[in-house]
Amino acid sequence: MRYPTRNGLIISPYELGYSEPTEQQFNTRGRVTIHHGYYNRQDFRSERLHSIFRNLVTNTYPLLAEQHTDSHKDYSAPPKPNDFLMQDVIEEYLATNGVIDCIYEKRTRQTHQITPDQWQNIRGGYGAEVVNI
Repeated sequence: MRYPTRNGLIISPYELGYSEPTEQQFNTRGRVTIHHGYYNRQDFRSERLHSIFRNLVTNTYPLLAEQHTDSHKDYSAPPKPNDFLMQDVIEEYLATNGVIDCIYEKRTRQTHQITPDQWQNIRGGYGAEVVNI
């Protein structure tokens, strides 16, 4: 079965019945892994926009390791959103938070930030394809 979406965006695995890990589970080595909601990594490597969208903290979810494995058995990857929708999601996150937070290290859940100026340089590379908001 294909991973469920709403208006072209993934639904949180927590809405699908997977458990949000407890603090104790987070602190147990190997117990929790990071689930990328858009999990065909190779589909998101071709352009920086795609990689940022896939790794945006709102598109990644800590899951118990066994539930993470089960989610990939239960669902095939969701369809890749179009560039306009990905850009819109990123820019909405930026407008709300002032920076773009992306998962950098899956084990420690560390993030890296993309500043508004960095984002303008990245999105500028898309020329006429990108909608100015």
